[in-house]
This record gives sequence, structure tokens and C-alpha cells, in this order.
Amino acid sequence: MRHMMLRCSNKKLFASRHAIRHERNTTTTLTRNFSAHTYPSNYFDILIVGGGMVGAALACALGSTKMTSLLKIGVLDSLPLGNDVKLTELPDLRVYSLSHATVDLFKAIGVWKEMEDARVTPYRSMHVWDSTGNGNINFRAADYQLDNLGYIVEHNIITSVLHQRLRKLNVEVLAPLAIEEIGQQDEEKDKKADGTNFGKMSSRKDNDGLMTVKTKSGDTFTTKLLVGADGAQSVVRKALSLPISGWSYGQKAVVQVVSLQQPNSSAWQRFLPSGPIALLPLFDNYSSIVWSTSTQHADHLLTLSDQEFASELCKAFMAPVSTMCNGMGYGSKFNPLSPPTNIPPTIESVCGKRAAFPLKRSHVDEYAYQRVALVGDAAHTIHPLAGQGVNLGFGDVVSLTNNIISAVYTGQDFGQRSSLRMYASTRREENERMMSGINLINNLFTSPLLVPTVVRNLSLSFTDSLSPLKKVFVDMALGKGNNLAWIGSSV
Repeated sequence: MRHMMLRCSNKKLFASRHAIRHERNTTTTLTRNFSAHTYPSNYFDILIVGGGMVGAALACALGSTKMTSLLKIGVLDSLPLGNDVKLTELPDLRVYSLSHATVDLFKAIGVWKEMEDARVTPYRSMHVWDSTGNGNINFRAADYQLDNLGYIVEHNIITSVLHQRLRKLNVEVLAPLAIEEIGQQDEEKDKKADGTNFGKMSSRKDNDGLMTVKTKSGDTFTTKLLVGADGAQSVVRKALSLPISGWSYGQKAVVQVVSLQQPNSSAWQRFLPSGPIALLPLFDNYSSIVWSTSTQHADHLLTLSDQEFASELCKAFMAPVSTMCNGMGYGSKFNPLSPPTNIPPTIESVCGKRAAFPLKRSHVDEYAYQRVALVGDAAHTIHPLAGQGVNLGFGDVVSLTNNIISAVYTGQDFGQRSSLRMYASTRREENERMMSGINLINNLFTSPLLVPTVVRNLSLSFTDSLSPLKKVFVDMALGKGNNLAWIGSSV
């Protein structure tokens, strides 16, 4: 039965590709010509607010796909977008763990090779353990016939390569421009007066009016689909009063680059009572620290000297000082209660600046409205303990791009809420599932109570002993399953 279904799917895909060969130029060209003849030059079929990683990736996905490349696409940002990839001697303070699914997206839109040529670091194993017991779990890529479990990539490399790519596509960059007002035109109002309701979405569900964006420099843009990709403090979301719920974890994530005595190819994470601390591999002997802890403790860590902070890192990882911190002038008084199965590599020094950012969980009620869609942190933010936040955003990119491709192919108005329904429902459900799981893990591992402590240690060790169950977690982390058949396609 499974083989029959696959054969049917392949036949449908083959037929669809042939149908698109005949219809793609008609559909997309009509869309472009209609907009060009009907609307002024400041009109965009799709206007993406936010040129960061997720917004730029969306623009590249749309611009590099034949079915959507003829649409008039704009990217608006309050900051200028870079042109060249500039490598710094030290790693960027902000780094991200990219899943295989995200890498597949980057390959499809033609940016992964450039990132590899710059610098990316694969990690081939992951070691996780608890500070209050002997529970631990270890993942190794080789156990699943994989070369790696993912990649750690610096923020400036991801954004620079994406910006470089989108400038080569049929995408107009509108930056730096700051937004003053956003509203939706109401077609029942006097068109001579523009009829735009600023500061809120139209109350009429059948309103087909375009979205209008006014900038502080006096520019006005209209668009069939406005995409908010402008981060956790989204101007689009706030300007239109789109509902969102969530809470603060009462924690901050302290980030710092460290130099190790030898190269590191593993990701290490230890759960402390105040939150997890992670050591992520970078190029040469560098690694990145992400330490989630209470707000008060995080603020204290920012005041420490490099030597004092390094000492705190050693204690936080709970490894024998003689193993982890030799050469740093510390004695061997500190003995761990629960050392990991594998000892983290030796920290040699702390490098560059240190920073901290508050941790919040937030999720919008709806991902799409009439002529408006939200992606990335504008729609959701999560705890960094699993390193999945940015990957969820890139998953949004894949889903929304496919939704728009489907609408163009079938001749639908991709800005209509009905056309965006599949993106909105699918992504919210998938992201909520991941977010709830991460929230459960965070609550379980920060609880000081005896029962949760016993449960989490037993759960780690039990999972580590069951290969099929570990495979489930690996597959979730890899993020496979995104449909990239059309993204970047020349068909």
C-alpha cells in the first residue's frame, strides 16, 4: 500500500510539473502585469517588513522560485542591509544551531555553499546531563548513519549571505526606513481619501483593501500581502494590535565566546537548578557559551571579570577542575556530584564581550489575517534550551512560501485570509507542539522538588538506553519533513 501511495504521489507531482510548465508564465505574468497597470509604483505584491534572517530567507525563497519570482517583492527594514560577508577574527557573539531541514532550505535558495565557504561548524555529538543526579543522555551522529547532527553558524554570516543573495534576485530592498503607521484600506470608504484605517485591521472580514505602510521619511507603500518578519518586538504586530499571549521565564541567557585547549565537535548541555548551560562548538578552538539562569544571577555574571567568569563556568559544568580548568590558576577543591559520561573540553580563556538577553515565551493567536502574515519571532518566541527557535522561523518560511506558490499556481489571491489558512493552521499547531514540549522540559529541570528531580534523571537514563526512542528525538531535532519540492525550482 505504501509503495502504491508513493507511485500515485509521484505521478501527481510529475503531472503537476508538466501543468505548471504550460501555465506558470501566464499565471505569474498576469499577476505582475495586473498589479503594474492597476496600482502605483509604490505597490508590492508582497512586502516583507524585517530583513533579518527569517525575513531575508523568505524574500530569497520567493525570489529564487520561478512560480513567484515575477511577483513584485520588497523587503523593508529600519536598518541598512549588508552587502558583503565580513569575517571577524573572533566569532560573532550570536550563534545559532541550524537543523538539517534549515540547511536543506538554504541549499534550495542558493545560500548554503556561501555559508560553508565562510565558516560553519558541524557538531557530531551531543551530551546532556543533570546537575542533581546521574541522569544523562548522549547522541552521536554516527549511530544514525549521519555525518553530523546539525551546524552552529554565526549570526553575521547567515544574514550577510542572505542579504547578498536577495540583492541578486528580483527583490527590492527598502532600507533604512522606519515605519510610522500601518493600516488597511477599506474599499467601502471614499477612495479619494485613501480610506485607510491605521492602527488596526479592518473589522470587515470580507474587506479586500490593500495594506498601507507609511514610513517616517514620508514614503507610502501598498501591498497585497504584508509579512511581519520583524522580530519579537514586531512593529507590524503592534501597529495592527494583533493579539499575542505568553510569559517571562524570569531568566536571561548569558552569551560568551570561549577558547578551548583543543577543537570541539560536540554540543554540551548541563541542566542546573536555575537553568541550562550549553557549550556549542565553533571554528578552530572557539566555542560559544549560552547560560540560561535567573535574571539576578545573569546580571551578576555580567559584572564579573573574565577570570571570575571562567571560574563560574567551571563550577557550572560540574567537571573536575583538574580536567576542565587546568592552566587557569584554580585548585582542585571543587568535586562534582554528577560528572557527565564524557568530560567537556578544557576551557583556556574567555574571549571578547559578554551579553545577556531576557527569555520569554510568546505565541500569537493567529499567524495570518486578511492580507497580513506573521513569521519567525514576530509570531513566536521560545526558550533557547533546545536551540530550535530560529529553526521554527525557517520552518515558517518554507510553509508560507509553499502556501503562496500554491495560490499563484491555482490563480488565487495569495493575500486573502482563506488562501493563507493552511499556513496559519499548520504552522501554529506544529510550533505550539514544539513550544509546549520545550516549556515542559524547562519546568521539569528547574523544579527543586524531589519527584520531578527523580523523574527527570530516570527519564534521561531510560531514554539513553532505548535507541528507538532516542531516534525519535534525533528526527525531531533534524527537522526533516519540510516540503521543498518547489522552493528554488526553475519549473
